[in-house]
Amino acid sequence: MTLIPKVKPPPAKAERKSWPEKVKQEVRERSGGVCEAHRIKARYGLPKSCERKAEDLDHMEPVWAHGESTTENAAYLCKDCHKVKTLIDNREAKEASRKQGYTGQAARRAKRKAAGKRPLIQSRNNLGWKPDNYVSPLSKAGRKGNRE
Repeated sequence: MTLIPKVKPPPAKAERKSWPEKVKQEVRERSGGVCEAHRIKARYGLPKSCERKAEDLDHMEPVWAHGESTTENAAYLCKDCHKVKTLIDNREAKEASRKQGYTGQAARRAKRKAAGKRPLIQSRNNLGWKPDNYVSPLSKAGRKGNRE
């Protein structure tokens, strides 16, 4: 019998909220329509000066890391810089969830148990029935073919 470790339930997913119009306007004016990759932390490996047209508004500190939708936490990025930053943010968010026990097999089992669902793959023992003359192929008798 395998014991399932107790796992905290995952946090509620953050709702996607649109940026306040005032913040959008202030950041757009500040950037002048040019990518603001220079404002993003160095860990993302973005260029120090990207001269491409900015099209996407992004949180410098991600929402999952408690970043807020403020002018100070916003940057207008070009499509390429935004894509790179988002890929890294998503990887870090998954890693954080995994370390906190919100993902993985143990978490899935705990969720199913809490929901009162049965395991997805059921053995004969889980089904609650066995034929009267059933011999497990893994038992000594089953391996030798000594079935009566």
